[in-house]
Amino acid sequence: MDTSVRAARRVGTVRRHDWRQYAGRRQSTAPPPLLTARWVPPGESVRVHGHDLPDGMIFVGRADTKEPSCIDPDLAVGGPVDDRRDLGFWPSYETITPAERAAYLRWLSAGRRTPDVSIGYVFLFFYGLERRVVQDRYTDQDVWAEVPLIESEVRALLEVYGEQPPFRRYATAFLDLLELIAAPNRPSPDEFVVPERGEQRWPPPMTIRRALSAHVVHGRPIPAAWALAWAWHGADVDWAAPTARWGEFEEHFASHYQEQYGEGRVLRPTKRQLRVKYEPASEVLESTAFHRRELPEAFGRESRRELTEFVRSTIDDFQPSSQSTTYAAAVAFVELAMALSGKDGLADLAAAALRLDEAERAKLDAHIRSLAGDLGKVGVAGGLAELSATLRATVGELLIQAAATGRLVLPRQISELLASYTRLGLDPATVPRLLQGSLTGRQHPTAWKVQKPARDPVVVRKRDWAKDDYLLPKPEHVVVPRPPKKKPAYKPLDTALIQAKLAETATVSALLHDIFTEEPEPEQPAPQAAAPPTEPVASVAGLDAAHSALLRALAARPTWSRDEFDGLAGQHGLLPAGALDVLNEAALETADDLVLLGDDDLELDPDVLQELLS
Repeated sequence: MDTSVRAARRVGTVRRHDWRQYAGRRQSTAPPPLLTARWVPPGESVRVHGHDLPDGMIFVGRADTKEPSCIDPDLAVGGPVDDRRDLGFWPSYETITPAERAAYLRWLSAGRRTPDVSIGYVFLFFYGLERRVVQDRYTDQDVWAEVPLIESEVRALLEVYGEQPPFRRYATAFLDLLELIAAPNRPSPDEFVVPERGEQRWPPPMTIRRALSAHVVHGRPIPAAWALAWAWHGADVDWAAPTARWGEFEEHFASHYQEQYGEGRVLRPTKRQLRVKYEPASEVLESTAFHRRELPEAFGRESRRELTEFVRSTIDDFQPSSQSTTYAAAVAFVELAMALSGKDGLADLAAAALRLDEAERAKLDAHIRSLAGDLGKVGVAGGLAELSATLRATVGELLIQAAATGRLVLPRQISELLASYTRLGLDPATVPRLLQGSLTGRQHPTAWKVQKPARDPVVVRKRDWAKDDYLLPKPEHVVVPRPPKKKPAYKPLDTALIQAKLAETATVSALLHDIFTEEPEPEQPAPQAAAPPTEPVASVAGLDAAHSALLRALAARPTWSRDEFDGLAGQHGLLPAGALDVLNEAALETADDLVLLGDDDLELDPDVLQELLS
């Protein structure tokens, strides 16, 4: 391991501009491979094959390692092709065609913001940013000054290409790493602004975690807005009703929160530090973990559980302020939606999102039946002026869900959606983006979750007694196609494992024989001196004595083969597979991460291990 990394781990608190505090840990113990190609820093331009590439942030030169982002000027560049053509998975500047290299250089020279290009070009540039932060921070102190600029670049890329789910996932996780690296040691809670409600993810965004950590470090109560921001991502509750009327729920939550906690909830610092584990998109980089000793996590297990229960009870108490208004929104929705996708399932969507009671649900069902008999009313949707902006937005979201039900949206349906959004006073330009997100499975930030499964039998379709389409065929007419059997892959027998299983079988058989076989009364043995009492093993992270002893034994080495782990578990009287699960479950409870990683070889995560043993 690089000496600078060891030094960084020994440092308790360091000056803000001491770059060594940002030297996080690689998963591998091998030294970082060197890259002799030149890193063009932010703000510097370079010319490659007639293309002026502004603002740097790229590697240029001949790479000694297989760095996919490195632009080698010696490689041929042809005429540019259509830059919307897919580059495939894990593109590399070396392996793409000369024409694709020309398209990539053209994209870079245009400022890296051209929309509708293949996301492969964006990833190719992104790999270089990952390399600079994940790898070069071990050897180059200039990385520290560049991190805020790289962070701004990634945010700008997300603005343009964030609709692509793979890039959005990697870029968002990378931003968490960048933000934690660049964070000051003791930020003031007043420096943070509560972010808008976004796509739910775990762990919560680093901005939220840092803000709550600042409140804890300074002994400040956590306001309702920050508690709700964390709960949106961290509380496992049903958010269907709140998301349908989020503005009203925010006020409702703040009122209940003030009744319960006054100015806010005061938390003590936990033993866990803010930590990021990042899996790079680049296939040549290994995962990296980084933590800040001086920035604790705000919520531990108990406080997180308490907040979740508080949110759940607050949602249970949340009732529509005007049932007649929410019913009007339901009526408007079904009248507009029947022009999109028919009447099936509309009542379920409206009742779940708008929390209609039984009487209103029955009334809505009757209204849908009347619309089915008089199609002239479909699409009329009167009374829209009575709806609040929040309810009109809810109706718009429900229309998107209704249109996407069939996974195939016709041009006629898109036209109906555009017209409905215009009538609702919503921006019709957002329809394509919302519709694409719904069809591809992306949850829109203001989308509601599907209602819980029914506990009673559900009528899928009522029988039409005038038809005989429900008769079951006779058994002899039923032909059930069987899938072709797959030939099992050959796997050589493990003779050592077989011998071990036979030995276990013999032991169990002998034990059962001793239990069920009657034997004569044994002679009383002569009294012997009592064995000296054994030293009790201190419990680790709430584990029992055997698992605690096993974990302490594992701490002697950073890696263990699977056979070595199995043998060590057996020495402590534990089944290997079960012991591995127990240790990792304890690690997840304590550090939100696994302590043992790998399949054939098991690697100990030193940060998680230290937290377990502390």
